[in-house]
Amino acid sequence: MDWFFDSKGFPLSYNSTDYKSILVEYYPYVQAGSFFPDWGYHCGNQKYNCEIAHWAKFIRAAVSYIRRNTHFDDKRRKKLIAFLFGVASHDVADILWHGLNNQREGFIRAISFGNMDGQYDLAHTLTDTGAEFILRHSLDMSHIRKLWKLPVTDILAIYNDLGVQLNKAAFQACFSRGYLAAIGTKTFGDRVFPKYAHKSPVMVQQIENYYRGGMMDMMAWVPHCWKELVRWIDGQVEPQEGQRFCELLVDYGGEFKDNMALNYNKKGIHPKVQRESEHGVVALDMANPDELAELESGITVANVDGDLVLSSTDSNVRDENPGVGISRRGLMDYITYGMSCKVLTKSFTKVVTLTTPVSYSGLGSALAMGDFNGSGRESVVIGAPYYRTDSVRGAVFVLDNMSQLSGLSIQNIEDVASLTLLGEDQVIPIRFGYSLAVLDFDQDGIDDLVVGIPGDGARELTYTGKIHIHRGIRGKGLSPSASFVIKFDSPVSRPNTQLGEVIQVADVNGDTYKDLIIGAPFHEVQGSGSPKTDDLAQAGVVFTVFSQRGARNPNITRPDLTIHSSQPAAYENFGRSIAVEIVNNERIMVVGAPGHRDGDNSMAGKLYGFSLANLAQPQLKFSVTGNSHFQQLGQ
Repeated sequence: MDWFFDSKGFPLSYNSTDYKSILVEYYPYVQAGSFFPDWGYHCGNQKYNCEIAHWAKFIRAAVSYIRRNTHFDDKRRKKLIAFLFGVASHDVADILWHGLNNQREGFIRAISFGNMDGQYDLAHTLTDTGAEFILRHSLDMSHIRKLWKLPVTDILAIYNDLGVQLNKAAFQACFSRGYLAAIGTKTFGDRVFPKYAHKSPVMVQQIENYYRGGMMDMMAWVPHCWKELVRWIDGQVEPQEGQRFCELLVDYGGEFKDNMALNYNKKGIHPKVQRESEHGVVALDMANPDELAELESGITVANVDGDLVLSSTDSNVRDENPGVGISRRGLMDYITYGMSCKVLTKSFTKVVTLTTPVSYSGLGSALAMGDFNGSGRESVVIGAPYYRTDSVRGAVFVLDNMSQLSGLSIQNIEDVASLTLLGEDQVIPIRFGYSLAVLDFDQDGIDDLVVGIPGDGARELTYTGKIHIHRGIRGKGLSPSASFVIKFDSPVSRPNTQLGEVIQVADVNGDTYKDLIIGAPFHEVQGSGSPKTDDLAQAGVVFTVFSQRGARNPNITRPDLTIHSSQPAAYENFGRSIAVEIVNNERIMVVGAPGHRDGDNSMAGKLYGFSLANLAQPQLKFSVTGNSHFQQLGQ
């Protein structure tokens, strides 16, 4: 909820309604609402009844219900508003997660082509369940509270407005099963993590930062759409029949989901149900800790292929999360470190820990060093692509003199940075500072800073991306504003190109100055047929912009060099990694394509080596292909 409020922590209020207080005070209703749209999957014949709750039509009906029932007391109205906020969060996240409503590159769709041979249903089943266990592995999931509250009477009335006569008993029974699944996942879902993690590298590696439906993307869209919900509730906007909700949700998208869920009813365990007399509210709570312990002693995972019984004594299932003393680890931190690793505080006499009070800012996503003022001393540059002030902007912090920082201490990077570069004011993250590099772009003898902004265009759902270059000025340091902006025109840049996702520097043209190499592994390569049917999604491409002395247009709209795979393939992710080396007096650019498929081996990966002897037409000199499933050579 942090991103719904302004940077100073003050609640966003509309028409004297303090929505922050509503969400905090009535959080059990938010919690129930965030699960609610999935209440009936795998529960009798309730698919349609819960599917309809995923779309703008349901939100419109709920808003209309709130606004016309002016006789509701303040408490009842706030409970229903809190519940509806939860519903909207689920609906918005689902559009991005599933790639619905023409969001072609949603997270599940990427997994289906990258890991599941294009089998969307298989990827759907794996991801909807496996993602829960991946998150439980890396988070404590404290956001899932054990007390949920559901405004049943009002929900039945909203369904009635939509022409659906909902059976109250069936609804409550099905919802209770979902509640148990959520509590069970929080309690020991991390133990199932290894089973699902090995099935999809994409799911594990990109669940946080995937640009369309990753966790950070959904975390940005949800509060943005909450503000649209506020405008609907307060009457600032009068929603019309067929009107989209927050650009994303149409009336009905027509997809039935087949989510798996942890099923505890086999052991006859049920949540404690408390019925409040007023307005038909049902409160769900765990009856006592012993019942939760009983859940842990034996569970069943409902799957389309049958049941899988897991035991806490199974030697193949991890019993606890690795890591020391941190509540939110990176998703790849499950690796067990060997004896060769050392504790930094014992190996170095001076260690400085830099942090930021802004939650989920992504501080440290990218690092670089350069001498930006010609002093002979290098500055440290640190990216925080999700940093926000009054909106999600992204930031790059420049620290000119690290030696002056006191050792073995935790310091707020905002207090010690000599310069902070901020991205543009945006409601959706453009990921300013997601990647960083240093080179002498204008060949004046002073280092310049390259800042990748791959999310540029996210608000318009184009994700074309762009790159800023800040000149280093002798005696002064970095220019606070971009000296050069790289944003390619169409058809060079296409939707999902995401310039700035990967940036590298090396001397490509042989003039002894480093050039800017831009990997675009999500770039869509146009096929020979009609668009949308024959275009190769996420085939990837590599662009190069040469450094240049003297006057230059600050707006760079075309690359100097473009290199594709010799045989472009969808989801190959050509350009994920790049290096330039001189081999036998010949300059070679090596490009990684970790998504390359080799026969039956999905994501075996491939390395391409291109000769740069003739820049007008680089020639493929060699290639090396991975030889095993999910090897991801070139990652």
